Amino acid sequence: QARSRGAAAAGAEEFGGWVGGGGDSTAAFSVCSDFEDSYPPERLRAEGGEGGLVEPLLAARAVEVEVIVTRTVPLIGWAIIFSALFASASFGFAFGFIGPGPSGVLILAWRYQAVSVMFFPLVLLALLTDPRAKSSLADREVWVQLLTAAAGSCFQSSCFCLALASTTPANACMFNNLTPVLLLAKKVFGGLPLETLELVGATVALLGGMVVALSAPPATTAGAGSPMVGNGIALMGSAGAAVYLLSNAQLRTQMPAHFQFGLVNLLAAIFAFLLVVSGLLGPCPPFDASRAGLFGWVRLEGDRLLVAGYIALVADGVGAMGFLACLKYFPPLTISVVILLMPIASTLEGVVSGLKQAPDALSTVGALTLMCGTFSVVLAASDARTEKIDATAALSDPVQAAAAPTLPSADKLPVDIGNWSSTKRKPHGLEVAAKSGMR
Repeated sequence: QARSRGAAAAGAEEFGGWVGGGGDSTAAFSVCSDFEDSYPPERLRAEGGEGGLVEPLLAARAVEVEVIVTRTVPLIGWAIIFSALFASASFGFAFGFIGPGPSGVLILAWRYQAVSVMFFPLVLLALLTDPRAKSSLADREVWVQLLTAAAGSCFQSSCFCLALASTTPANACMFNNLTPVLLLAKKVFGGLPLETLELVGATVALLGGMVVALSAPPATTAGAGSPMVGNGIALMGSAGAAVYLLSNAQLRTQMPAHFQFGLVNLLAAIFAFLLVVSGLLGPCPPFDASRAGLFGWVRLEGDRLLVAGYIALVADGVGAMGFLACLKYFPPLTISVVILLMPIASTLEGVVSGLKQAPDALSTVGALTLMCGTFSVVLAASDARTEKIDATAALSDPVQAAAAPTLPSADKLPVDIGNWSSTKRKPHGLEVAAKSGMR
């Protein structure tokens, strides 16, 4: 569907194919009356060749392009999010295979180190082959978001480890994952629309998550601190998770997912290294590869390198990076609610593998409640949504400098439009930047 006035509408109806997959789209052109006086139909037809039509249009700011995109969640989005859920849930099993000696904060540092080392070749490959990856690092705002995401991830994990010194693991896990509450509050205070299914579903899921956490077997605390203090520290960690999701959601349109995940974990590894060395959360370990050393995960032992490799490649590579990749299809609130299902997925994996017993009645009721709430939030996020995007400025850049492989103003749009790698000739001399498909 295209609307315009005068002969400048020539070829505009075919511009609807500007975006590929990801939903239906239309483009609407509006042409100023003063432009019609300067460029009558005869002149437009005469200057149609070699971009003669579009260049004066854009130079005079006489063409306004509005893209209407209907966004839906494809099948691959559902496959990624559930694969990420079960891969992340297996972290608890891998953690149990680590022998005695290292503290929780040291294991946290090992985890970031292992992910950074194993994803570094992919990060380097993206820098050499993907123009989007290289150009994104020239933006200062991208670095701010990267640092914020890394700090949020490290802060959440550190608060969880610190809370275990004062409260039970069940309480620490429950309060450390109250991220949906904070994201809902952000939407309310930010004046953003809040759907009924989102609000009801998140509330029900949180209640179910609390029942699951409180029905866990009792465990003694690791220290003599106040449980209320431990619960408060764990709750602070959920704020770090919210910052992590929101920052990654902003970055998701700027660079490939594996490149983004590798950089965030590399920065988080630096933060965790400084935290461990500072001694704020415990004695500083030795700077060696001993079993309790700062680089102990590289030891060629079953409970060190093999476990670290599994955590980096499966629990984080498929799990954490899968959730990050899903920010392309789901809002952060949906991801945070799905993460609440990890105890249920972990229990299911344990029962199937014979490592855990079937849950009791209270745990089953909490799990069903949590699943119902999560289903409501996911259902609200999966509904088709229509967005209007002003693409006038975005279109002018690749037309005036068609040689540029990446659209410079892509970060100004709420939808990732990827690389503008070539141009396609349209009838009547209308030349527009062409794209293989909307990501």
